This record gives sequence, C-alpha cells and structure tokens, in this order.
Amino acid sequence: MTIRNVEVVGNRSADRSLIINSARLFTGEKLNAASVQDAIRAIHSLGLFSDVAIDAEPADGGVNVIIRVTEYPKVKNITFRGNKKLKAKDLKEEMTIFEGRLVSPKDVRDNVNRIKKLYEEKGYLLAEVESEVEPAE
Repeated sequence: MTIRNVEVVGNRSADRSLIINSARLFTGEKLNAASVQDAIRAIHSLGLFSDVAIDAEPADGGVNVIIRVTEYPKVKNITFRGNKKLKAKDLKEEMTIFEGRLVSPKDVRDNVNRIKKLYEEKGYLLAEVESEVEPAE
C-alpha cells in the first residue's frame, strides 16, 4: 500500500512535523506492518505521549495514514505541603519538572525520588514524599 497522505490527530503542544519525521511515514512510500510498528516505537520514544496509534484508511490507489497521539499532561503549577524542614525553593531547584513542561508518570516518580534523596542528604531519613497529580480545570 502506498501512503497518499499523513495526518496527525491529538497533538496540542508537540509539533506535527516532529511527529511525522519521527514516524518516517511519508507520502509516496510503502506502508507495511513493520513500518507501522517502527513508527509507533519512534513516536513513543520522544517521551511526549502516553498513547500512540496509527490507522490507515483506503484512498485513491493507496492509504491515508492517521497518527493519533495522546500527550502527557502539561504542568500548570507545582505546590508543596508539609515541607517544614526544607524550603519550597530548595525542593524546586532539585526537580527536573517545571511549569509548562509535559510530564509523564515516570517523571513524577523520578522527582519524588530526587526529593526523598535530598531529605536523606539533609539528615531526615524518615521523611515521606508523595505526589498528587490534579487535572487542570
């Protein structure tokens, strides 16, 4: 099957060209199961999406490819509660998550571990750190 057109659906922040170039699915090229799997893997490896799917719809002498993505949520605000021993400023400096950035569950886990480590380095070995992600309204 020859690709007649490539469309991207679901991207809000991520650039359409970035997604298509990562997928390496271009108009005029052949589409097969291996190229679809490679495209999904490549797009997912960008670290911007929680879900990636590729559909093909019949078109004149080929197929139209639809790349459907679901972006990770964008951080609107970061707040700290109960941090009496360390200042919020010090905690934020330790983090790799910041306002405006897309964040995956792995990013959240990694940053919780970074904060736990900071507390341990300061001698607070029993400090508990939890995360809570709230949908923006």
